Amino acid sequence: MANALANSRYMLSLNGSRLLSLAITKINRQQPISSSATFRVHMDDWRKIFGGNRTTAYENLQAAAKNLQEAHITLNRHPNGESGAPSGGTTKLVEQCHYEPLAAHVEIVWSQKISSYLSDLKCNFLKHDVRDISLMTSAYAVRLYQLCLANQPRNSASYTLDELLWLLRLETCPSYRASWRLRQRVIDPAIAQINAHTPLKLTSTPIYEGRRIIGIKLNWVVSNKASEASRLRTMTKSERRDTEIEAPKSQHESSTTTRALKATPSRSPSIRTNETRPGTRLPEDWTLPESWLQWAREYFEAKKQPLTDAEILECGDNFADHWHSKPGEGGLKTDWEAAWRVWIRNARTLIPPRKRGANRIKPSGMDVVHQRMRYEDEGGPTTMERALAFQRARGSNI
Repeated sequence: MANALANSRYMLSLNGSRLLSLAITKINRQQPISSSATFRVHMDDWRKIFGGNRTTAYENLQAAAKNLQEAHITLNRHPNGESGAPSGGTTKLVEQCHYEPLAAHVEIVWSQKISSYLSDLKCNFLKHDVRDISLMTSAYAVRLYQLCLANQPRNSASYTLDELLWLLRLETCPSYRASWRLRQRVIDPAIAQINAHTPLKLTSTPIYEGRRIIGIKLNWVVSNKASEASRLRTMTKSERRDTEIEAPKSQHESSTTTRALKATPSRSPSIRTNETRPGTRLPEDWTLPESWLQWAREYFEAKKQPLTDAEILECGDNFADHWHSKPGEGGLKTDWEAAWRVWIRNARTLIPPRKRGANRIKPSGMDVVHQRMRYEDEGGPTTMERALAFQRARGSNI
């Protein structure tokens, strides 16, 4: 993947970013991509890196394929570092991204303009371990991580607020024009996830013009220990067991391991692939991502129970309080975005259906009395006059 592609304007969901990274690993960057070349990402490839059960992997892979099919990108650089901006403006990332439910894989055909940014690269290409993003729960964290890697080896990058909003496709959100909100809801949570799950140790510094913040400078260092820790965290149980068996600590442990292996019945490959990576806790500084909010909004609208953004944010606060207070292993999840979707589905069953006139306030008894007094003061018939008129009408009908 060319650095120029990472520095272009596009934004994917979390699952879309994961699928893009997996699809790029199938490409040989030293050879050009033909227009008819099809690349496949299987469900087992997804589960090996990102974990989860089969049902969750099916749902995530299908949602990722839809997001990648609808994604557009605005290119502002050439793939191999040539000067000048490429012509063509905004284009699609892929020509085709089709999910095959029976075969459990996604078939991807890259668009003609994008193929040169993914293969036949002589220089200026971005590379990273896909496992580095496997524990991230924010699409903005993945995007910011790619921007940092695209600026290696300088280990720093400066962006104005307008540039950041443009790169993250947030320029249409007026609330993020305020620098403090952009940092609180997007930048700081993304940096926390990058520092926790990748080899980078990232910090941000505001850029001032007088007393006004006009940009953000990112600085980072690469930690080899962090890379090894991230690799171990994302290994499956079977991979860690294989590593421990290959390198026992002592001769006694070696013989013990050998006896244990002989006594343990053989496991089929299909069972081993079902093992998942260890879960993680919800970050303490977690805030509801914009993509999760959008999913909940569309879900409630599809169920004909539309909620306001404030009500969905309140669901997010309840979600965070619940899982932050959950002790021990009960508070661990392998896919927090899937946990949010389950939370919203369960929350829908607790929301009573809104009936016509449900928001109408029923007047109290004193309100009725005061309304009647005002009516009589304005010249309307009194209660006694209406009673006599009713009796006369009734007598005439007998």
